Order: sequence, then C-alpha cells, then structure tokens
Amino acid sequence: MAGLEDLKKEMAATVAAPVAETVVVREPKKDKFGRAYATGRRKDASARVWIKMGSGKMTINGVSVEKYFTRPVLRMIINQPFEVTNRVGQFDVVVTVTPADQTQIILHTALRAQFGEAMKQTVGELLDAQQLTALVELHDRGALDWIIRARLETALARAQEADR
Repeated sequence: MAGLEDLKKEMAATVAAPVAETVVVREPKKDKFGRAYATGRRKDASARVWIKMGSGKMTINGVSVEKYFTRPVLRMIINQPFEVTNRVGQFDVVVTVTPADQTQIILHTALRAQFGEAMKQTVGELLDAQQLTALVELHDRGALDWIIRARLETALARAQEADR
C-alpha cells in the first residue's frame, strides 16, 4: 500500500505545480523606410504589398483603390482586416500586381468534345483584338462559338463601362 500512497502524493504534487507559460512576442520585419513587406503568388501572377503607419491611403499599381476596384463590395473586402482590428485609416498600403503572362480560358460546356478548341480560339482571338490578358471561365450548356463571342463582347463592354 505504500506504493499507492507514494503515487497519490506525486500526482498531487504535479497537479499543484504551476506551469510557467512563455509568450514569444514576434516583432514585424520592416525595411529601412519602416514598411512591412509581403508577397503573394498564384500560378504566374504575383502581388507585392508594403504596409506602414500612415493616413489610410491605398494604391494598387499607382492607382487609388477607388479607381482600381470600382465595385464597393471589393473595397469592403479589402478593408475588412482593418475594420476587424479597429485600424481603419491608420496604415498606408502600396500594392504592385504583376498579372500572369498568358490568357487562361477555362471552358465548361456540353459541346466541349466537339467544339471546345474552336471556342477557346474564338475567345482568345477576341481578347487579343482588345489587347487583354485575362482568366476567362466559360459556363455554357451548348451555345455555338458565335453566340459565345457575342456574350463575351457584351460582358467585356459592360466591364469597361463599369470601370469608367
């Protein structure tokens, strides 16, 4: 029985002993101008972000965020981290975005086996004619390539109109 009593005493001693917590405070890495820096990449595209204390000014490729993202929803998404941390208007953000070098066309259609390559070629020609590089994802249930061309032309015209 002495063995069981010794075990109980040891267990009580280990439970009662406080565990010392060590908190490691990580300092942000900053450049000589006081900016924190991060890079994000996906496929061939990349984005570089510099953030520093300031007045809340945001620029993307030298363009204000209001002109770069014309839709309020996109600006709301960008500002969410600042709103959640109660830091709206306290940081200046400079972003440089390098798009992917090539146009990507993703095609979802019932006619993919018969006309998929022709549809991709049609879309590519249309984008080349307008000197655009983009990721285009087509969802279709069997339209012919000239119908897809008309739909894409309409979508591009609406997007350009919204940017103005």
